[in-house]
Amino acid sequence: MTPVIGSYWADNVIANLDLNDAQPECAGYQASDYVFAWEPTWFTGIGPDVQVDATYAGGDYILAGFWKGHPPATTPAGQPAIVSGSYGKGSVVYMGFTPAFRAQTPGAYRLLTNAIFDGTALPAGP
Repeated sequence: MTPVIGSYWADNVIANLDLNDAQPECAGYQASDYVFAWEPTWFTGIGPDVQVDATYAGGDYILAGFWKGHPPATTPAGQPAIVSGSYGKGSVVYMGFTPAFRAQTPGAYRLLTNAIFDGTALPAGP
C-alpha cells in the first residue's frame, strides 16, 4: 500500500467521503459525509488483506478549500481515504486526513474513536 501525498498542493479542504457503514470505523456515519483534511491523502496499491473503509467521493470529492488547479491532474476521486487491516496480533487503521486536526474537527472524532475502541475489541491476529 502506498500513500499518495505531496504530489499536489491542497490544504484546508472539506472533502466528501463515501463510507462503508459495514466497517466498524465508519459506524454512526451516513453513507456519504464530510471531513476536514489539512493535506488530503489517499492510498494506492491496496493489498488483498487490506479493507477499504471509505473513499473520497467519485464526483464532487471537494466541498470547499484550497486545491491548486482543481480539478488536479492527480485526483483522489474514488480513491481510498480510510483503510484497515491486521498487523501482528492487532489491527491498524490509516486515515488519509487528520481526524483530530488542532482539535477543531469534531465531525471526524467518531471515526477516530471508532478506530481506537474497535481495535481493542478485535480478536488477536496470528
